[in-house]
Amino acid sequence: TLLNNNLTKATSVKYQVSWPGTDPMNAQNTADVANRVAYYGVSGVPDARLEGNVANGAPSVVTQTNINSEYALPSPFSVNLVHWFNAANDSIYINCEITCSQNVTMVTPRVRIAMIEKTITFTNAPGSNGEKVFYNVMRKMYPNANGSSLATTWTTGQKKTFSFKEKIPTYIYSKPQIAVVAWIQDDSNKNVKQSA
Repeated sequence: TLLNNNLTKATSVKYQVSWPGTDPMNAQNTADVANRVAYYGVSGVPDARLEGNVANGAPSVVTQTNINSEYALPSPFSVNLVHWFNAANDSIYINCEITCSQNVTMVTPRVRIAMIEKTITFTNAPGSNGEKVFYNVMRKMYPNANGSSLATTWTTGQKKTFSFKEKIPTYIYSKPQIAVVAWIQDDSNKNVKQSA
């Protein structure tokens, strides 16, 4: 509910892990999930992160107050992210244009781009906790979970575009639920500078 009430302020990505029980969404793409679990040092679930390093722990660490606080901070980037499908509806085209809006220097900046399914609904709960509806589930990352390197120093007006054409994974439950998210993250401290 909190995330749905902040669609213009927060970009949500959820990684389905392989514990405490089996998870079909994890089994369909274990590599990307395992990368992100290791990156954040996740040892228990559910586990939430806000801006990569601002708040972490139980999902209750993400509040309207800290969403508002982070949203109010000026970002040194804007991101124009679009996607479309080919005529056969079996491939996705992704175009992510990053524009610098204020001079900035980062240590280890990367852009990460992920295909998500906005809503996945099961008739029978796939796990043991009874949960049947899952939101904003990461399905594939481009080019992979490490993302793409960015320049460490940016000047106002500087642009960089990343484009991908990829087959839609066969494990997608519902193509109309596909969306794409992108975020700029400094791996030196895991802080997210912008998302779309």
